[in-house]
Amino acid sequence: MRVIGYIIVALFSVLLIFAGFAILFAPPVSPNDIAVASVTGTLAENPDVNNYGKNRSVRLLLNEYPANTFVISGDAFEATAWGMINDYVGKGDTVHLEVAAEDYNNNIQKPPTQERFPQVAVYAFQGRGQVFLTLTNYCKEANSNNWIGVVIIIFGGGFAFALYYELRNKKKREIVSTK
Repeated sequence: MRVIGYIIVALFSVLLIFAGFAILFAPPVSPNDIAVASVTGTLAENPDVNNYGKNRSVRLLLNEYPANTFVISGDAFEATAWGMINDYVGKGDTVHLEVAAEDYNNNIQKPPTQERFPQVAVYAFQGRGQVFLTLTNYCKEANSNNWIGVVIIIFGGGFAFALYYELRNKKKREIVSTK
């Protein structure tokens, strides 16, 4: 029964190591890989810039799409000139956004329900002649963010080392017990 446990841990370690390398050496994301749709509208409120804590994001509400919240977060937030947003755009200003085509088709073109207030991911944002986020900058940020692959490789290596250490000590215990 213990041998099955060792085999499972060994396979899990190998799987983690391969997954980490797959993430680490994944092909880069290019602007051509992301299908986007253009949205232009007037800001219903000042942009809500949250640059503290884990949930760093910019939330935009547009008069033309009152049921949708347009959100810049994750890699897009890191690629955004978020410090300038409130200085250049505010309530009533016209902005141009590029959103994921899938979000556009599923959340904007379909009428919202009472239970669903969709958030739409933004990949490009400009307003009042100022460009705050471009699809190219988003792709650069997404491609530079490979730390999770390294973490997964370390976990896989840690499991493999723990298994090796356990098997080595087991063999030593067997040698000592046979004497």
